[in-house]
This record gives sequence, C-alpha cells and structure tokens, in this order.
Amino acid sequence: MNICFTKVTIEDKPILEGLASLYCHDLDEYLCHEEQADMNAKGLLEYGGLELYFTEEEFSPYFIKYRGIIIGFCLLQTGVYAYPGEDYIVGAYFILKKYRRQGMGREASGQLFESYPGKYRISQFMRNQPAIRFWKHVYAYYDIKFIELEQEIGNQSCSVQIFSTDSLHSRVSKHEMNS
Repeated sequence: MNICFTKVTIEDKPILEGLASLYCHDLDEYLCHEEQADMNAKGLLEYGGLELYFTEEEFSPYFIKYRGIIIGFCLLQTGVYAYPGEDYIVGAYFILKKYRRQGMGREASGQLFESYPGKYRISQFMRNQPAIRFWKHVYAYYDIKFIELEQEIGNQSCSVQIFSTDSLHSRVSKHEMNS
C-alpha cells in the first residue's frame, strides 16, 4: 500500500503542530468543555505536551506517509514514560479524514508494531467509540491478543488495551504481501 513512518524533525515541527491541531479538533467532541483545547496565537488548537516530543529522548514523533504525502502522525513514548513492564505508549495516533477507512491507519499500525516490537499500552476516551472500534479492528486483523481495562486518565474514563507484539512479525509481513 506504500505506507511509511518517518521521524518528525525540528524543521517539520510546524507541520506536526498543524496536524495535532486537527487531532485536538476531532477529540473535542468527546471532551467536556473544560478539557477542550484552546487556540494559540498561531490560530491552532494546542496539543498539551507536544514540545516534549522535541526535547525528551523517550518521546518520538512520527509522520505517517502514503506515497510520500503526510496523512497523519503517531506520538510514541517509551522508557521512564512507559508503565513498568511495558515498552511503549501510543500517546496519539491520527489519520486525516480523507485517508480514513481505506486500511491505511491499520497498515501503518502494523508497521509501527513491527518496527518497534514489545509491550504496548494504547488508550482511548470511552466516549470516542470510533477510535475504540478502530483499534479493536487492528487487533483482530493482526490477531493481537490484548488485555482491556477501564482507567481514569485525567477526568476522562478511558478504554485501555495492553498487548505484546512478540508473534506479530510474520503476520504483518503476510498481510502486507496479500494486500
């Protein structure tokens, strides 16, 4: 399908800020008024903590590209910012609406898991049922066995999935060859 991940450079930070603003806009419908993002002086909705992805080694921002065009992003946390016994937290995962429901987000997630094998934690707001359905579809597609729990994050009730990618490598490659 020609999907790839590229590390976001400091020079590309304004592009990520623009995408993160769209991500915040999408999430606002699932948040109470007090938790919705505020607009900054650039006219963008601010994603809290985005600066950490450019100053902390354990925070990694990636663009998701299709045929060389940026179609989304993934924010990955590791090290001391991951939970004990876990390797990665997907802090945010976003695909532009134009590219959704075409398998691109699913394929990109498979590439993420293959590139960074280990134990993951991914969470979604309970009110964000489209995101919960997306991730459960990804887990089913790649035959990922996960533990699901409900957890309060901030003031939000969240669905949290924890899983390992140990046996995923061969399944990702097999699915990509059949695509």
